Amino acid sequence: MVKPVIGILGGSGFVGSYLSNELIKNGYAVRIITRKRENARHLWLLPQSEIKVTKTFTKEALSQILDGCVAVVNLIGILNEKWDNGKGFKAVHTDITENLLEACKRLDIPQLLQITALNANKSDASYYLNSKNAAEAILLATKAEESAKANQNGKATSLPKVTIIRPSVIFGPRDSFTNRFHTLLKFAPPIFPLAMGHTRLQPIYVGDVVNTILKILQNPQVQREAFDIAGPEILTLKEIVEYIAKLTGYRTKILALGGGLSAIQANIMQYCPGKPFSRDNLRSLQVESICTDENGLSQLDIIPTSMDSIVPGYLAKKSSRFAYYKFRDRT
Repeated sequence: MVKPVIGILGGSGFVGSYLSNELIKNGYAVRIITRKRENARHLWLLPQSEIKVTKTFTKEALSQILDGCVAVVNLIGILNEKWDNGKGFKAVHTDITENLLEACKRLDIPQLLQITALNANKSDASYYLNSKNAAEAILLATKAEESAKANQNGKATSLPKVTIIRPSVIFGPRDSFTNRFHTLLKFAPPIFPLAMGHTRLQPIYVGDVVNTILKILQNPQVQREAFDIAGPEILTLKEIVEYIAKLTGYRTKILALGGGLSAIQANIMQYCPGKPFSRDNLRSLQVESICTDENGLSQLDIIPTSMDSIVPGYLAKKSSRFAYYKFRDRT
């Protein structure tokens, strides 16, 4: 029996790795598209999967790589760019999306899922959010244009069914959120200055994001164009970092910085190795990542997973407090 193939752009990353495994468990085959084969080393032995390497994401390259897929999930994303001018974000988030849409049209791929960011349309300053919002606009505008043409001509179009998924910040083992703060706390002074510490977030578990994608793929009757999804708790960034510190046994005091000091920190860390915090990260954090409307998880009958039911399972292992959490789970 030939299994339906799902193409995953950015499939070797954090969310893509979880998604690949879950798709295979649910009867699909996966085609993992990545820039370097080594990036997908942890997926090499995954059954019903194939790794496709491409250095470019042109319409032609994507048309060749995605041929035979019944759906495509676009997970490609970066949190920082080389310079601070928006060109890097545009190239990765916006231009690749435009090329992907054209490739799906050429191949008559019936379904395209685009993962963006919660409240991406609420910032004129952040290059990251602007590029995500521009990608959404391309997909939705094209869909409206094609629908209008179809109504005029009375003919079906080759445009894929597009669904946009907008998660809040995602947590889970191997994430670049809780794990990054754990690493920073390891080397932090007794008082840890935290830029934009009062910004509210609604962290969502990677398993809930993957479940959202699965439900949309498995249910053709889902007709919504976009889903805003988030976890069950609204927390400030300061509260989240304090939770990580407590969980891992660090007695660090977290000091939330105001706007001026946050800007100074961003300007300094912009040039640190690995760019742990950039000017555009600062601009992005000026937009709260919380659901202002109904949480899309409830619309898909998904119960959101709390941080406290997941994060101790991977972060507490790194501290002497792991024994406590292990005991607590058994009682």
